[in-house]
Amino acid sequence: MQHEANLHKGLHGGHVRIAAFRSVATHLLPKAIAQFHNQFPEIAVTIIECPAFTDVEQCLRDGRTDIGITCLPTGEEFDTWEIFQDEYLALLPPHTKISNPEITWEDIAAYPPVLLPCTPCGRILHNHLKTLAIPINTASDIQEDSTVVSMVNQGLRAAIMPRLAAVPIPPNVQVYSLPAPLKRIIATAILSNSLHVPAVFTFLEMLKNFDFYSLAKSTFV
Repeated sequence: MQHEANLHKGLHGGHVRIAAFRSVATHLLPKAIAQFHNQFPEIAVTIIECPAFTDVEQCLRDGRTDIGITCLPTGEEFDTWEIFQDEYLALLPPHTKISNPEITWEDIAAYPPVLLPCTPCGRILHNHLKTLAIPINTASDIQEDSTVVSMVNQGLRAAIMPRLAAVPIPPNVQVYSLPAPLKRIIATAILSNSLHVPAVFTFLEMLKNFDFYSLAKSTFV
């Protein structure tokens, strides 16, 4: 009966193209795609991995992808649905000594320059630091998230980055929430008033209802 219903909906075959930046493509999408494949094995799903969420949005504009995973806020040309909130963390070298139970901006600033994301998501963090923190000497000159984490693990720098971008975090790296917490809001996006085959809208509905928070908890262990 389910097979016949899928045929009626036009879900017999088809192709869904989804663009996402690296941390989402690595840690969140594969499990969701596997669940979708179990239900609709004849629909192909392709991931287009992009360096940053601005590249994801350009893929949507260019018609190279059907669905994008981006960060809010975004332009009015897109319809978006929040699927996950990703916390920014302070990562400190293994032998850092913190005198207070909770980390302070001064603790973070003791390791200049503090590495920040060089992707557009970093703008959210820069604005947050300007508003709420003491002046901190920062740098955004390293492209790869794994390189940033490795620098921290070797005691060379501190860093502030989204949790999804940081994992897997070496066990000796000290991990703290920011003194003033901050999260980036991750959302699915499609072009407003866009026309898609039924397979695309079915995959979009699955993404909107998928429990990414439970998946993230298992990823962060």
